[in-house]
Amino acid sequence: MNSLEERIRQFNEDVTSGKIGTPARGKKVYTVPEIQDILDIGRASAYRLVRSGQFKTIQIGGSIRVLKDSFDEWLDGLEEKEAAADGIDI
Repeated sequence: MNSLEERIRQFNEDVTSGKIGTPARGKKVYTVPEIQDILDIGRASAYRLVRSGQFKTIQIGGSIRVLKDSFDEWLDGLEEKEAAADGIDI
């Protein structure tokens, strides 16, 4: 299985290359299914996480969008905590 960092890197490359998203504008938000794919978690878990307030979200109609910068900062913080627990400097 790919590491979380590798999946995010691949996802961002796919956005940049035009495989997904709109590269001309740059990706500013993630959808809940994208969060689900990035973290390799189920739908219910993704929605629970998004609604937990761990990062900034916006609602457009019935759709929830996660602000990319906020999510990425949250994820970086998790990786730093994990590395610290393992005694690794990053």
